Amino acid sequence: MSGETKGAGAAAIASGIQTGPFKYRVAGYIMFYIPLAFVYIMFLYTSEVHFLKLNKPSLITELALLFVVMLPPALPFIFWERSIRKFRRNNNLSVYGDIREVLEQREIDERVRKEHRAFVNNGIAKESGATIDKSDIGYWFGLFERGAISGDEYEAKKRELM
Repeated sequence: MSGETKGAGAAAIASGIQTGPFKYRVAGYIMFYIPLAFVYIMFLYTSEVHFLKLNKPSLITELALLFVVMLPPALPFIFWERSIRKFRRNNNLSVYGDIREVLEQREIDERVRKEHRAFVNNGIAKESGATIDKSDIGYWFGLFERGAISGDEYEAKKRELM
């Protein structure tokens, strides 16, 4: 597997974490977390940290040590999830659901809004959203003034409409 392919896979997982439902985000966090935690734990066990090398620790001590050892590599994922939830709340999106369709629809709505604004600015549509009546001579005169149609075309349309 090439580096570009691995990078594309990681980007796809990260995209799924950003827009996917909660269960997909948890799966993505686990996929990123396990290698990071493994490296972190190996570093701790190979270093001179003596509290990990207790002779016979109790269950409570082992659980406390596990929490202490596993918390630092989990902090980036906790903050990542926190930022995702904050973004979703600020944009009125579902915190636990899949938001891909909603984001795609918002992009489409924004493109349609920009296109409509361009139509209004160019005189093709009115502000209310209704298209201009092409049987109105003023519409054709406006096109003639802007150079969109020639004088001959304007005169032909004028005779046709009158």
